[in-house]
Amino acid sequence: MRRASKIAIYTGLASAIVLLAIFLAFALKSYKNETNPPYLDKTVQLSNSALLRIHGTMPVGAGGPTWELLYRENSGWEKVDDWMVEGQISLYSGDVLACPVGKLVVVTRTDGSIVFVRTNAGRWKTFHMELPERAPFPLLGANTATLGTTSVTAIETEKLQALRARMSLNPAVTRVPPGLGQFLPDKRELWVDYLAPPDRRFRLRMNLAADGEELHFLDFEERPFQQATDTTGPPLFLLLPDTAAPAGCSRVEFFPWSRN
Repeated sequence: MRRASKIAIYTGLASAIVLLAIFLAFALKSYKNETNPPYLDKTVQLSNSALLRIHGTMPVGAGGPTWELLYRENSGWEKVDDWMVEGQISLYSGDVLACPVGKLVVVTRTDGSIVFVRTNAGRWKTFHMELPERAPFPLLGANTATLGTTSVTAIETEKLQALRARMSLNPAVTRVPPGLGQFLPDKRELWVDYLAPPDRRFRLRMNLAADGEELHFLDFEERPFQQATDTTGPPLFLLLPDTAAPAGCSRVEFFPWSRN
């Protein structure tokens, strides 16, 4: 084979390799943009000057994003926890209320389902606020293994059964998901609201220990409920908070609601 022919072949191969590398880089960038849309990522500075990041990863073909919560006080990011919600509501499940309280940091998902607390010791605890059927908190998974870093609250089995009885729940209802979570930093009080059929609203009030290690039961009461004024309206009818974010707290919303 003549030298000129070899040079032409090698040059062509090199050009093809360069073009392939450019194509792969473009495809990878497009894939990242598709799986990690910019609207699923927010970083906010809290009143204690620390940073909080809520990041959603949307794998191709998945039913909803996997949310990840990160915290940065001085240097380096701390992973708080992650969670996934299926269905239409999943894109709103990254919304949180973040409240520094002295050395504590309390981050509440606005639907009340999960509360993340950075304790005085500087470690994160996760509290799941669903009302299970019989078992006390923490919620139990297969082989009685706890789900993630779920932490024990002060609610005992007998108290949970009493709350379910007061809500007049059908025994076939295995769990009661919350609909709204609010935190009052001046009192270190957590309010979690639940809706029970037919359109009955109940509020669980708990107090966060001074060291952030435990939640203690305060009371449980039925409250008035009108769907037209107390929810966002169709299509999801999410419960609206009673008040704006308390002083010193940051409300992070990915898709802000407007009352219809």
